[in-house]
Amino acid sequence: MLYSTLYRTGLCSLLAIAAGLCAGAEDWPHWRGPNHNGTAEASGLPGQWNQQNIVWKTPMPGQSSASPIVIGDRIFCTSNSADLTTLSGLCLSRDTGEVLWQKEFVRGVEQPRRNTLASPSPVSDGTHVYFMFGTGDLIACDLDGNVKWTKSLEKEYGPISPQFGYSSTPLLFKGNLYIMIIRGQWDRAQLDDFTDEDSYVICMNPANGEVIWRTHRNSDGRDEAMDSYASPMPYEHGGVSAILTQGANYVIAHDAATGKELWRQNHNPDMGRMWRLIPSPMAADELVIGVQPRGQAAFAILPEEGKTIAYKDSKWIFDEKTTDVPCPVYYGGRVYLLNGVRGLLFCLDPKTGELLWTGDLSNENYSRVWASPVAADGKMYCMTEEGQVITLAIGDEFKVLSRNMLGGRECKATIAISGDRLFARTSDALYCIANK
Repeated sequence: MLYSTLYRTGLCSLLAIAAGLCAGAEDWPHWRGPNHNGTAEASGLPGQWNQQNIVWKTPMPGQSSASPIVIGDRIFCTSNSADLTTLSGLCLSRDTGEVLWQKEFVRGVEQPRRNTLASPSPVSDGTHVYFMFGTGDLIACDLDGNVKWTKSLEKEYGPISPQFGYSSTPLLFKGNLYIMIIRGQWDRAQLDDFTDEDSYVICMNPANGEVIWRTHRNSDGRDEAMDSYASPMPYEHGGVSAILTQGANYVIAHDAATGKELWRQNHNPDMGRMWRLIPSPMAADELVIGVQPRGQAAFAILPEEGKTIAYKDSKWIFDEKTTDVPCPVYYGGRVYLLNGVRGLLFCLDPKTGELLWTGDLSNENYSRVWASPVAADGKMYCMTEEGQVITLAIGDEFKVLSRNMLGGRECKATIAISGDRLFARTSDALYCIANK
């Protein structure tokens, strides 16, 4: 009898551990996914699908450009209220879409032009979730919504927002929490008075919010070139663990443990002044992939510690009109760049920058894509600002598999992937999409 009880207990424990491992394997803990490059290991994702594949739809309290994240059987979102004066964090059931909890974290806010203060996406380490808002308010909760600590970056360090609102998502990497601030002095009367004094990278202890290091991010950028809406990204190769930041003319790598600058690259050799940056950089094995602002060229950097790398010395430069807003994707040993205005998808060899093929997403119903594409299971998913989800087959060739209109303009949030399901956030609802 004792043996039978122990056997059942042990078996249940093993099954619980296995279930936990499976849930972890299906997590989408960051807006660029578990690999920070827009991809996930997944199978059975919908290809040719329609409205009958919508498993559930849950109304959202207000607008948000933030992407949902998935941890186990829960989904976490940020949102404005309907009147755009309150910022909240939400937790939903992954299986049913039921709202498990919703908490108002910031009240009495005013939205920036052409953006919302609910643009940064939440991020999670599997036991806690961290909500960042464009107000500079950072809130750490457990998965049940119990607040563990809060911090106001604006109270501690001054204004964080560039002219169109702060949009950078925090990064969890190597057990620490990283936040990037790159902004110009838009309250100055003269544009030439802009300085880099309000640009920095912070490393925090996620357990209590203590600052481990704060590094000034110096730049010679001017005017709008000082403004970055990108997010910090990880780089790990050859024993180097670094935090990648891009904006104010430079891609810069900081040592993840100390904040020391390891190298930088100037991608604005002509010192253009209207070069605000939106896409985030991305690691592709040993290379770092970046794009010039305003939909200009893409480039690859081979890091050299202690160097300031000239733009002309990039590993390669793909001198086409690429992406102004959507981030690159690294999937199946290839780099994908989406020109969201023209609807053109470029597939590149990451080693050489050679163009392998170009796909055209546009048709008579196409509208601009602001959200970053995601890829898994041989498919790519892109959502237009009108709420049309375009499903593509990618690999050696390009093919549009289906187009489905969810509506809910303006849609700017990246789709999340978990297991065999997609989670798409429009301005007014969150959708779960799967094969029948």
